[in-house]
Amino acid sequence: MDRALIVFARGQAANGNVDRMVGALADAFARRGFETRDLDTTDRPAMEDLQRQVAAGRVGLLVAMNVGMEAILANAPWLKGVPLFLYQLDHPYLVYPAVAGLIEAFNQVRLSYTGPSQAVFARHLHPRAAAITCLPHAAVPVETRSWDRRDIPVLFTGNRGQDPEALRDSWRHLGAEQHALLNGIVETLLASTTVSLEDATRAALGQTPISNPALCATMRAVDQYIRARLRIEVLSSLTDLEGLHVCGDGWDDLAGLGPVTLLGPTPADRVLALMGRAKMVLNVHPAYYDSHERVFDAAAAGCLPVITPSRFLIDEFGRDALRVLTPGADPSEVIAAALDDDAGSAERARSARRVQERAHTWDHRVSALLAGLEPR
Repeated sequence: MDRALIVFARGQAANGNVDRMVGALADAFARRGFETRDLDTTDRPAMEDLQRQVAAGRVGLLVAMNVGMEAILANAPWLKGVPLFLYQLDHPYLVYPAVAGLIEAFNQVRLSYTGPSQAVFARHLHPRAAAITCLPHAAVPVETRSWDRRDIPVLFTGNRGQDPEALRDSWRHLGAEQHALLNGIVETLLASTTVSLEDATRAALGQTPISNPALCATMRAVDQYIRARLRIEVLSSLTDLEGLHVCGDGWDDLAGLGPVTLLGPTPADRVLALMGRAKMVLNVHPAYYDSHERVFDAAAAGCLPVITPSRFLIDEFGRDALRVLTPGADPSEVIAAALDDDAGSAERARSARRVQERAHTWDHRVSALLAGLEPR
């Protein structure tokens, strides 16, 4: 791999978030001395040259994050001999069919997922993968604005999504048995911050045989509901909070309920700029998601991450570098107390930044990725 060419599949999500992370990962490879290149199937001369590089054995790795590799392979079937590394940002249930198809199509596929429990579950779904590991999100440290010049007290970014109770009510049409199964999984997850989505689902199924597609569909239904419910519960409790800024689609119902600033759908580069002005960044996710890029970006921008419970993030950052919205606590009271303790919150933010720089840059992720490629 010392002189290998590393090729990156680039894709455009609605807000540019995935693409900027692919770029940061490519930059980290380049800092290690690798030649890097973006894969653009619309650039015919570049693709012809890349095909020659593949034939000459120069391409050591093809890297993709949440990009539709099926379409790329259809346009360039000669890529199937290149080792593929899928740096997955979504839960394994969400990308199961696509990943399974790529494992069949490519000669060698390695996978990573952003949380430890997700990596374990992926090994159940994809026993034929060459390797499956855990690579969390990361961030690029940036020059930060001093704490006393930050004019956004609290920043949240995320779409509202579907109405959770409408989602849950729709399960009645699936039949009494499936309706009861889904509700049972939900109640298990709502009662615990340590049980993973996959463990709760398999425990509810017991000895009932189920195909992987059906298992993933069950998990998807539960996850959509819990994520939507959690976001709405937390945001609805903060409408009286002075200084809350909300990026994302669907939050119009918060308008007029309190001093909330609604910024609407916001591209990734704009969100990062807003983080540079924020004191706290709120991350609302079920505990079973472990990692999320928002927490690492917030720390890199000098913000204090305020998170819903995540054993992984608490272990990585430590409680002194976070504010955690523990079950049963009123989120507005927790955040108001953090705002009142301005000096303490500033110190927590500095601690989060130190942790991020020490262990969670894209250079750290490239080191771990390359170590996983070494023969054992």
